[in-house]
Amino acid sequence: MNASNDPTREYPVPGLTVERRCNGHLIIFTVTARFNAEILDAWTALLKHYLESRQTTERFMVLDVSQTAFLTFTSLASQRLKETAAAHPNATGRMAVIVPQIGVLQPIGTYFVRQNNNRLQPNLKILLFNDRQEGIDWVMAGMAGE
Repeated sequence: MNASNDPTREYPVPGLTVERRCNGHLIIFTVTARFNAEILDAWTALLKHYLESRQTTERFMVLDVSQTAFLTFTSLASQRLKETAAAHPNATGRMAVIVPQIGVLQPIGTYFVRQNNNRLQPNLKILLFNDRQEGIDWVMAGMAGE
């Protein structure tokens, strides 16, 4: 469902907001609640639709989990991320993950990316950021061929 005051934002389930920019080439997922099956199901379906509608290996995405009160990547979240990556091994483009500025979180997240996604999708560049706009700008720079 869309909020009536902003047609570029979708609110598919509580705790998940989706923004589409640049004629749908850039998709921004913002998670504001603890990852649960409802959020993961909606996110997976939206991501699948984005990937299928693109009909290209290029992905330009932002996953903002910086506003999540309880940032925990459950085993279900980890499984869904691995399944999505494994289903699209030729992915290219950029994905920014926005995380809260918590001491150990960024090194742990960077390790997870290196161990999982870089192995499953070696041509998709993923970086972690603490600043939302910095992450969005980095993804958009990749869209410009930088």
